[in-house]
This record gives sequence, C-alpha cells and structure tokens, in this order.
Amino acid sequence: MSYQSIKNWPEEERPRERLLKLGADKLSNAQLLAIILRTGGGGRSAIDLAMEMLASFKKLKDIDSASAKEFASLKGIGSAKVAQIKAAFELGRRLFRETDEKGPAFSSSHDVYSYYHPLLNYLKKEVLFCAMLDAKNRIFRELQNLRRNAYKLSHAPARGIQECYKGISRICDICSQSPKRRPDAEP
Repeated sequence: MSYQSIKNWPEEERPRERLLKLGADKLSNAQLLAIILRTGGGGRSAIDLAMEMLASFKKLKDIDSASAKEFASLKGIGSAKVAQIKAAFELGRRLFRETDEKGPAFSSSHDVYSYYHPLLNYLKKEVLFCAMLDAKNRIFRELQNLRRNAYKLSHAPARGIQECYKGISRICDICSQSPKRRPDAEP
C-alpha cells in the first residue's frame, strides 16, 4: 500500500475534521494521537504513525510513561513528536487535577486516592507528595520530592510534617507511589 497524505483523504475521514464535526469522544485513540502528531514522517501519515505507536506500546498509559529512548525505535517519531505527545498527556493530567484556586477538598482517604492516583500511578521513580490542608480540608500547598532510592528516606516527609507542626497547616496528607511493585521501575 502506498503512502497517501491525510490532506488527500476525503474530508469526512480526516481526523481533525471528524473531531470538529463529531466531537473528540467519537474518535479512536489512533485518530486522537494523529491529531497531536499533526504530520506524518518517514513516508507515513500521522494516522499510520499513531497506529504503529499503539501497536508498539499497547496502551495509552504505556505511551505516557515511555522514555524518549523507547520512542527511538519508531521510524518517523522524532524528539518534536515525542514532546508533543508528552505535552498532551501532561495537559490531560493537569486538566484532571484542575480545581478552584484553593484546591480540592478531601473528606475521605478515597478522595485523596482519587486525586493523586492519576498523577502517581504510572511513574517509574518513587515520588512523595505532602499535601497541606486548610481548616476545610482543601489543599493550599503541596510539597513534592523525588527520592533516588526507595530504601533511603529523603527529607521531604520530615519537612512536610515539620511545617504542619509549625502551624502552617492543621492537616497534612502524605502520598507516595512505590515503584518496587513495578517490574519496569527505575532505581
């Protein structure tokens, strides 16, 4: 099969036009990725590149957590396209976490889990968050610390708890994702 630019496709089949006419929820993952990629490369259309990416990584979360080196095996996907994909996934995470200026209010541990799970679930390194809450259990400040070694405690938990004790915050939630359970975790 020969390469045909998406520009030469019938208008009703082009991903961008379909999104504008039907809505993003009506498009496949490959079509959405093709829109993010914008153009093809390596003699293939953006939709071909998106389909190869999905075939290679299997799931969107695997694309999200892939390193630039892992994309290198895909012909036509250079650093600019990797940056576009990474930026789109990060915007999705930020949109999910976007709330009013004072931050979300937590009324249970499930609320804390629901808020932090999308952020921590696919990380390859351990990250620790300390959420400082006001009197209405809303986040007003968040401390984050990367820990290089899962077995060596960093200063972040102590610093967060110290600030809580200083009266900066009445309540402090600490969330951590441990990569020890993940076979692809980095040390």
